[in-house]
Amino acid sequence: MKEKTSVLIITLILNVAVSIAKIVIGLIANLTSVLADGFHSLSDSFINIIGIFSIKLSNKKADKKHPYGYEKYETIATIIIGCICLLLAFEVLKTGIEKIVNPGGYLKIITIAYFVMVGTIALNIITFLYEGRKGKQLKSELLVADARETKSDVLVSLAVIAGIFFINHGIAIADGVLTVIISLLVFRNSLQIFKDASLILTDTSIVSPERIEEVVMKHPEARFCHAIRSRGKPDAIYIDLHLGVDPDMTVEKAHDVVSHEVKLMLKKEIPGLKSVNIHIEPDNESGRQRKRSVFKEIDF
Repeated sequence: MKEKTSVLIITLILNVAVSIAKIVIGLIANLTSVLADGFHSLSDSFINIIGIFSIKLSNKKADKKHPYGYEKYETIATIIIGCICLLLAFEVLKTGIEKIVNPGGYLKIITIAYFVMVGTIALNIITFLYEGRKGKQLKSELLVADARETKSDVLVSLAVIAGIFFINHGIAIADGVLTVIISLLVFRNSLQIFKDASLILTDTSIVSPERIEEVVMKHPEARFCHAIRSRGKPDAIYIDLHLGVDPDMTVEKAHDVVSHEVKLMLKKEIPGLKSVNIHIEPDNESGRQRKRSVFKEIDF
């Protein structure tokens, strides 16, 4: 956990450095496309903060007040960041439209802007290579996904450089057009943040029932498996299921041996699994038909 946090802190520092460089040169040169790209990079820094926040919370043990743990505090933080990015997108869009209507003038530091953008692209390349490599080493989906996002920023920055070229050749409207495009990218990031958070808050299934059943049925004592449910997020998965066993098996063996061994099998095969709740059923006709007899209206 400490190594993951260290990787995110280094990535955060690099992203903040990139953001500051773009924002400063954008303000000085009156280049809103560069400024917008800077705020776009700043939104990546917010995502890094979410990652650091989530890793620290994941280490906090469940208690009486939070028996399921503290993972959803990360989701709350994610929604807040999504709101900030959404407001940022609207402000950048507004600025871009104003620039299209009234392009305005630019200071003669366009050449410096070229060098700054090339330098930030180099930093972004270093960032996504480092974070992606560490993500694979630590088997962290969060780090790998964040590295992919940083890689996409390189393409945005290349488009901004193209815009600076057009501006330098008298096509001033290119600055406003690119600013609008970047605002749409920030808007897309905001929607993705909301989408990911909503999947967690609404307890969307995170592991397919077929995958879970496949693992469970590898146990020699497992007769059937149904009423399978899963929820959570990639690094904190919760599973509920019904497990059918020999009706003559003792409760002690079914619970202390079979159920325990099935949980270990699931933990080995499904990364991020945090808890499994297994309900033992007898392998008979009623047991096989009884999925959720107490709540028939949501039987599945």
